[in-house]
Amino acid sequence: MFTGIITDVGKIKNIKNRSETRIEFETQLNVDDFELGGSIACCGVCLTVVDLGVNWFAADVSSETLQRTTFGS
Repeated sequence: MFTGIITDVGKIKNIKNRSETRIEFETQLNVDDFELGGSIACCGVCLTVVDLGVNWFAADVSSETLQRTTFGS
């Protein structure tokens, strides 16, 4: 369950446009605690972790999500 508690303010590290848009987020959180396929809430949108690196994670964002949230801007 999403608690609404903000644990980090990250930055967008990279955006790759493919069949879906992949956004890489820079974070100060310990990404060792993240799992591929895990869900992370970003600006109220639940995103699925598809890739991980040192201090960053990536999520694919659908065109529908881009149209209906602030991620599109």
